[in-house]
Amino acid sequence: MGKEDIDRTKEAIRLEFLKRDGVQSVDVTLVKESATKLTGLAKVTVQGGDVLTIEHSGTPLPIIHGEARHQFTGEASRSGELLEKIRANHVINKYGLLKPSILEDHDWQEETFDLYVRLQRALADGMDIAVFPFYGTMLGAVREQDFIRHDNDFDTIYISSHTDPDRVREEFKEVCKYLISRGFSIRALSSHAWVRFPGQPGKIDLFYSWFNPQDYFEVSYAYHGPQAKKTAEFFEFRDEKLGDFAVPVPLNAEQILTQLYGAGWSQPDSGFSHERATRTGNPHAQLTR
Repeated sequence: MGKEDIDRTKEAIRLEFLKRDGVQSVDVTLVKESATKLTGLAKVTVQGGDVLTIEHSGTPLPIIHGEARHQFTGEASRSGELLEKIRANHVINKYGLLKPSILEDHDWQEETFDLYVRLQRALADGMDIAVFPFYGTMLGAVREQDFIRHDNDFDTIYISSHTDPDRVREEFKEVCKYLISRGFSIRALSSHAWVRFPGQPGKIDLFYSWFNPQDYFEVSYAYHGPQAKKTAEFFEFRDEKLGDFAVPVPLNAEQILTQLYGAGWSQPDSGFSHERATRTGNPHAQLTR
Protein backbone atom coordinates (compact mmCIF):
# COMPACT_ATOMS: atom_id res chain seq x y z
CA MET A 1 0.00 0.00 0.00
CA GLY A 2 1.65 3.21 -1.14
CA LYS A 3 1.15 6.56 0.56
CA GLU A 4 2.31 10.07 -0.35
CA ASP A 5 2.23 12.92 2.15
CA ILE A 6 2.55 16.57 1.19
CA ASP A 7 3.20 19.06 3.99
CA ARG A 8 0.57 21.71 4.60
CA THR A 9 0.62 24.27 7.40
CA LYS A 10 -3.15 24.62 7.58
CA GLU A 11 -5.91 22.07 8.01
CA ALA A 12 -5.92 19.39 5.35
CA ILE A 13 -8.33 16.85 4.02
CA ARG A 14 -7.26 13.35 3.09
CA LEU A 15 -8.01 12.05 -0.37
CA GLU A 16 -7.71 8.32 -0.78
CA PHE A 17 -8.23 6.49 -4.03
CA LEU A 18 -8.19 2.74 -4.40
CA LYS A 19 -6.54 1.24 -7.48
CA ARG A 20 -5.91 -2.29 -8.60
CA ASP A 21 -2.33 -2.03 -7.35
CA GLY A 22 -3.19 -0.62 -3.92
CA VAL A 23 -4.24 2.54 -2.11
CA GLN A 24 -2.76 5.96 -2.57
CA SER A 25 -3.40 8.83 -0.17
CA VAL A 26 -2.54 12.50 -0.27
CA ASP A 27 -3.25 15.56 1.86
CA VAL A 28 -4.82 18.64 0.31
CA THR A 29 -5.23 22.00 2.01
CA LEU A 30 -8.87 22.58 2.91
CA VAL A 31 -10.68 25.83 2.33
CA LYS A 32 -13.67 25.36 4.57
CA GLU A 33 -15.29 22.68 6.62
CA SER A 34 -18.41 23.55 4.64
CA ALA A 35 -16.80 22.74 1.29
CA THR A 36 -18.73 19.54 0.85
CA LYS A 37 -19.80 19.77 -2.80
CA LEU A 38 -16.86 18.20 -4.54
CA THR A 39 -18.50 17.42 -7.86
CA GLY A 40 -16.01 19.62 -9.69
CA LEU A 41 -13.13 17.81 -8.05
CA ALA A 42 -14.53 14.51 -9.21
CA LYS A 43 -14.95 15.81 -12.73
CA VAL A 44 -11.37 16.91 -13.18
CA THR A 45 -9.34 14.36 -11.29
CA VAL A 46 -9.66 10.60 -11.38
CA GLN A 47 -11.44 8.21 -13.68
CA GLY A 48 -11.26 4.64 -14.79
CA GLY A 49 -11.40 1.97 -12.12
CA ASP A 50 -10.51 4.32 -9.25
CA VAL A 51 -12.51 4.71 -6.05
CA LEU A 52 -12.08 8.15 -4.48
CA THR A 53 -12.72 8.77 -0.77
CA ILE A 54 -12.37 12.21 0.82
CA GLU A 55 -12.15 12.79 4.56
CA HIS A 56 -11.71 15.78 6.85
CA SER A 57 -10.68 15.15 10.47
CA GLY A 58 -11.68 11.52 10.02
CA THR A 59 -15.14 12.33 8.68
CA PRO A 60 -15.94 11.40 5.06
CA LEU A 61 -17.08 14.36 2.97
CA PRO A 62 -19.86 13.90 0.40
CA ILE A 63 -18.64 14.04 -3.19
CA ILE A 64 -21.65 13.55 -5.42
CA HIS A 65 -25.29 13.14 -4.29
CA GLY A 66 -24.21 12.79 -0.67
CA GLU A 67 -21.96 9.77 -1.20
CA ALA A 68 -18.59 9.68 0.60
CA ARG A 69 -17.03 7.38 -2.02
CA HIS A 70 -17.16 7.64 -5.76
CA GLN A 71 -16.48 4.88 -8.27
CA PHE A 72 -15.13 6.11 -11.59
CA THR A 73 -15.72 4.19 -14.78
CA GLY A 74 -13.69 3.99 -17.93
CA GLU A 75 -10.45 2.44 -19.06
CA ALA A 76 -7.78 4.95 -18.07
CA SER A 77 -7.03 6.14 -14.54
CA ARG A 78 -6.35 9.84 -13.94
CA SER A 79 -5.19 9.48 -10.36
CA GLY A 80 -1.73 10.61 -11.44
CA GLU A 81 -3.25 13.87 -12.66
CA LEU A 82 -4.81 14.41 -9.25
CA LEU A 83 -1.47 13.97 -7.49
CA GLU A 84 0.24 16.24 -9.99
CA LYS A 85 -2.30 19.03 -9.41
CA ILE A 86 -1.84 18.77 -5.66
CA ARG A 87 1.94 18.91 -6.00
CA ALA A 88 1.45 22.03 -8.13
CA ASN A 89 -0.28 23.79 -5.19
CA HIS A 90 -3.85 23.30 -6.32
CA VAL A 91 -6.29 23.86 -3.46
CA ILE A 92 -9.96 23.17 -2.91
CA ASN A 93 -11.66 26.54 -3.11
CA LYS A 94 -14.82 27.67 -1.33
CA TYR A 95 -16.95 26.05 -4.03
CA GLY A 96 -15.33 22.65 -3.47
CA LEU A 97 -13.40 22.78 -6.75
CA LEU A 98 -9.76 21.80 -7.16
CA LYS A 99 -8.11 24.92 -8.60
CA PRO A 100 -4.70 26.62 -8.64
CA SER A 101 -4.17 28.81 -5.57
CA ILE A 102 -4.42 32.50 -6.42
CA LEU A 103 -1.47 32.99 -4.08
CA GLU A 104 0.78 31.37 -6.70
CA ASP A 105 -1.21 32.44 -9.77
CA HIS A 106 0.63 35.67 -10.58
CA ASP A 107 -1.02 35.99 -13.99
CA TRP A 108 -4.44 35.99 -12.29
CA GLN A 109 -3.22 38.53 -9.73
CA GLU A 110 -1.89 40.94 -12.34
CA GLU A 111 -4.88 40.62 -14.67
CA THR A 112 -7.38 41.06 -11.84
CA PHE A 113 -5.53 43.97 -10.28
CA ASP A 114 -5.41 45.71 -13.67
CA LEU A 115 -9.19 45.29 -13.92
CA TYR A 116 -9.61 46.65 -10.38
CA VAL A 117 -7.61 49.77 -11.26
CA ARG A 118 -9.71 50.24 -14.39
CA LEU A 119 -12.93 49.91 -12.39
CA GLN A 120 -11.66 52.19 -9.63
CA ARG A 121 -10.73 54.95 -12.08
CA ALA A 122 -13.98 54.68 -14.03
CA LEU A 123 -16.18 55.16 -10.95
CA ALA A 124 -13.96 57.86 -9.46
CA ASP A 125 -13.91 59.89 -12.67
CA GLY A 126 -17.51 59.38 -13.75
CA MET A 127 -19.50 59.14 -10.50
CA ASP A 128 -17.15 60.40 -7.76
CA ILE A 129 -17.34 56.97 -6.11
CA ALA A 130 -14.39 55.50 -4.22
CA VAL A 131 -14.02 51.73 -4.67
CA PHE A 132 -11.79 49.78 -2.30
CA PRO A 133 -11.08 46.12 -1.49
CA PHE A 134 -13.55 44.38 0.80
CA TYR A 135 -14.33 41.00 2.37
CA GLY A 136 -11.56 38.45 1.73
CA THR A 137 -9.47 40.83 -0.35
CA MET A 138 -9.34 43.43 2.43
CA LEU A 139 -8.79 40.64 4.97
CA GLY A 140 -5.82 39.36 2.98
CA ALA A 141 -4.30 42.83 2.64
CA VAL A 142 -4.63 43.74 6.32
CA ARG A 143 -3.87 40.35 7.89
CA GLU A 144 -1.57 38.64 5.40
CA GLN A 145 -0.31 41.52 3.24
CA ASP A 146 -1.17 39.12 0.42
CA PHE A 147 -4.04 37.26 -1.19
CA ILE A 148 -5.63 34.54 0.91
CA ARG A 149 -4.48 31.20 -0.37
CA HIS A 150 -7.94 29.65 -0.70
CA ASP A 151 -9.81 32.68 -1.94
CA ASN A 152 -10.84 32.77 -5.58
CA ASP A 153 -12.01 36.29 -6.26
CA PHE A 154 -11.32 40.00 -5.77
CA ASP A 155 -13.97 41.69 -3.62
CA THR A 156 -14.58 45.45 -3.73
CA ILE A 157 -17.15 47.86 -2.34
CA TYR A 158 -18.16 51.51 -2.30
CA ILE A 159 -20.05 53.56 0.28
CA SER A 160 -23.29 55.15 -0.88
CA SER A 161 -24.23 58.64 0.26
CA HIS A 162 -27.84 57.51 0.75
CA THR A 163 -29.32 56.12 3.96
CA ASP A 164 -32.55 54.66 2.59
CA PRO A 165 -32.13 51.07 1.32
CA ASP A 166 -34.42 51.68 -1.66
CA ARG A 167 -32.34 54.64 -2.81
CA VAL A 168 -29.13 52.70 -2.19
CA ARG A 169 -30.41 49.90 -4.40
CA GLU A 170 -31.47 52.28 -7.16
CA GLU A 171 -28.09 53.98 -7.05
CA PHE A 172 -26.37 50.61 -7.49
CA LYS A 173 -28.44 50.03 -10.61
CA GLU A 174 -27.24 53.38 -11.93
CA VAL A 175 -23.66 52.41 -11.14
CA CYS A 176 -24.08 49.22 -13.17
CA LYS A 177 -25.64 51.14 -16.07
CA TYR A 178 -22.79 53.63 -16.03
CA LEU A 179 -20.17 50.86 -16.07
CA ILE A 180 -21.92 49.28 -19.05
CA SER A 181 -21.78 52.65 -20.83
CA ARG A 182 -18.02 52.66 -20.18
CA GLY A 183 -17.63 49.28 -21.88
CA PHE A 184 -17.70 46.99 -18.86
CA SER A 185 -19.68 43.75 -18.78
CA ILE A 186 -21.99 43.42 -15.75
CA ARG A 187 -23.77 40.45 -14.26
CA ALA A 188 -25.97 41.69 -11.42
CA LEU A 189 -26.66 39.33 -8.52
CA SER A 190 -28.84 39.95 -5.49
CA SER A 191 -26.16 41.60 -3.35
CA HIS A 192 -23.39 42.57 -5.78
CA ALA A 193 -22.29 42.50 -9.40
CA TRP A 194 -19.63 40.62 -11.31
CA VAL A 195 -17.65 43.17 -13.28
CA ARG A 196 -15.62 42.19 -16.33
CA PHE A 197 -14.16 44.01 -19.29
CA PRO A 198 -14.65 42.27 -22.65
CA GLY A 199 -11.42 40.90 -24.03
CA GLN A 200 -9.64 41.28 -20.70
CA PRO A 201 -9.23 38.38 -18.26
CA GLY A 202 -10.41 38.66 -14.69
CA LYS A 203 -13.53 39.42 -12.70
CA ILE A 204 -14.23 41.85 -9.87
CA ASP A 205 -17.02 41.41 -7.31
CA LEU A 206 -18.53 44.84 -6.63
CA PHE A 207 -20.62 45.20 -3.45
CA TYR A 208 -22.25 48.33 -2.05
CA SER A 209 -22.65 49.76 1.45
CA TRP A 210 -24.26 52.67 3.28
CA PHE A 211 -24.95 54.13 6.71
CA ASN A 212 -28.45 53.72 8.11
CA PRO A 213 -30.29 56.66 9.72
CA GLN A 214 -28.63 55.77 13.03
CA ASP A 215 -25.20 56.04 11.34
CA TYR A 216 -24.41 52.32 11.56
CA PHE A 217 -22.54 50.67 8.67
CA GLU A 218 -24.65 48.41 6.44
CA VAL A 219 -23.39 46.10 3.68
CA SER A 220 -25.25 44.52 0.80
CA TYR A 221 -24.28 40.95 1.63
CA ALA A 222 -23.56 39.80 5.20
CA TYR A 223 -21.54 40.39 8.35
CA HIS A 224 -20.96 38.59 11.67
CA GLY A 225 -19.81 41.16 14.23
CA PRO A 226 -20.97 44.41 15.83
CA GLN A 227 -21.84 47.19 13.42
CA ALA A 228 -19.33 49.99 13.12
CA LYS A 229 -20.49 53.55 13.70
CA LYS A 230 -19.88 56.21 11.05
CA THR A 231 -16.65 58.13 11.49
CA ALA A 232 -14.31 60.12 9.25
CA GLU A 233 -11.98 57.08 9.15
CA PHE A 234 -14.36 55.34 6.73
CA PHE A 235 -13.48 57.98 4.14
CA GLU A 236 -9.75 58.31 4.76
CA PHE A 237 -7.46 55.67 3.30
CA ARG A 238 -4.09 54.07 3.90
CA ASP A 239 -2.19 51.74 1.60
CA GLU A 240 -1.78 48.07 2.46
CA LYS A 241 0.34 45.54 0.63
CA LEU A 242 -1.54 42.90 -1.36
CA GLY A 243 1.12 40.63 -2.79
CA ASP A 244 3.06 42.72 -5.28
CA PHE A 245 0.48 45.52 -5.21
CA ALA A 246 -0.60 48.34 -2.94
CA VAL A 247 -4.32 48.80 -2.30
CA PRO A 248 -6.27 51.45 -0.35
CA VAL A 249 -8.23 50.46 2.75
CA PRO A 250 -10.10 52.74 5.16
CA LEU A 251 -8.16 53.89 8.21
CA ASN A 252 -10.56 51.85 10.36
CA ALA A 253 -10.17 48.66 8.30
CA GLU A 254 -9.69 46.60 11.49
CA GLN A 255 -13.03 47.79 12.82
CA ILE A 256 -14.69 46.97 9.52
CA LEU A 257 -13.15 43.48 9.54
CA THR A 258 -14.49 42.94 13.07
CA GLN A 259 -17.96 43.74 11.76
CA LEU A 260 -17.54 41.47 8.74
CA TYR A 261 -15.99 38.43 10.43
CA GLY A 262 -16.27 38.89 14.18
CA ALA A 263 -13.59 39.52 16.78
CA GLY A 264 -11.49 36.57 15.64
CA TRP A 265 -10.77 37.91 12.16
CA SER A 266 -7.03 38.27 12.84
CA GLN A 267 -6.66 34.49 13.18
CA PRO A 268 -7.08 32.33 10.04
CA ASP A 269 -10.25 30.23 10.17
CA SER A 270 -10.35 27.57 7.47
CA GLY A 271 -13.88 26.64 8.50
CA PHE A 272 -15.37 30.13 8.17
CA SER A 273 -18.68 30.33 6.33
CA HIS A 274 -21.14 33.15 5.85
CA GLU A 275 -23.86 30.60 6.56
CA ARG A 276 -23.10 30.67 10.29
CA ALA A 277 -25.78 31.52 12.85
CA THR A 278 -24.00 34.84 13.49
CA ARG A 279 -24.84 36.06 9.99
CA THR A 280 -26.55 39.45 9.84
CA GLY A 281 -27.56 41.49 6.83
CA ASN A 282 -30.08 43.93 5.44
CA PRO A 283 -32.04 42.23 2.63
CA HIS A 284 -34.09 45.37 1.97
CA ALA A 285 -31.29 46.85 -0.12
CA GLN A 286 -30.68 43.76 -2.24
CA LEU A 287 -31.62 43.76 -5.90
CA THR A 288 -33.91 40.74 -5.48
CA ARG A 289 -35.75 39.94 -2.29
